[in-house]
Amino acid sequence: TGMRLSQGDKVVSISAVRIRRGRVQNTGAFHTLVNPGRSIPPESVEIHHIEVHMVADAPSMNEVYPQFAEYAGDSVLVAHNAAFDMKCLQMAAAEAGLPMIDNPVLDTLMLSYALHNETEGHSLEAMAERLGITIEGRHSSMGDARATARIFIRLLALLPGRGVKSLADAKAFCDQHLLLRWQSSRY
Repeated sequence: TGMRLSQGDKVVSISAVRIRRGRVQNTGAFHTLVNPGRSIPPESVEIHHIEVHMVADAPSMNEVYPQFAEYAGDSVLVAHNAAFDMKCLQMAAAEAGLPMIDNPVLDTLMLSYALHNETEGHSLEAMAERLGITIEGRHSSMGDARATARIFIRLLALLPGRGVKSLADAKAFCDQHLLLRWQSSRY
């Protein structure tokens, strides 16, 4: 319903795709609309095009969260601006009375800052343009999930040049640059 989770905004759609052997899988994706249990502001509808009548019969996030957790299994989760998505999942887990999934998480936003720190523009659109990726269905959960997966695959190819050879290396690389960004933002 919006980007202000602490002010009551809720998830209206959740999607995920799998990456195997460096390719986005076209089958086996996870996608569902979610009934937020509240109205959807017109300014949000303008962005994601999901209206209240479209989610009226959709499951609640309490119902969707366990399904998503099962889909995710022990996979590495990749998201663009992962802090937002993880906060959504944390709130959903709390509402459902279930434990938060604790999968490793890589953030394409942080990877972009780390790999292209001399470049301005780390939005999903800017990264897609820089990497030659077309976003189909921007601001839809499935469109953004597919774009993020394609961006991640392109970023993966750049990591060995920075000494990143494992998931642990990638996580540390992201975390190091996140800490540096946070420290520099204080000044």
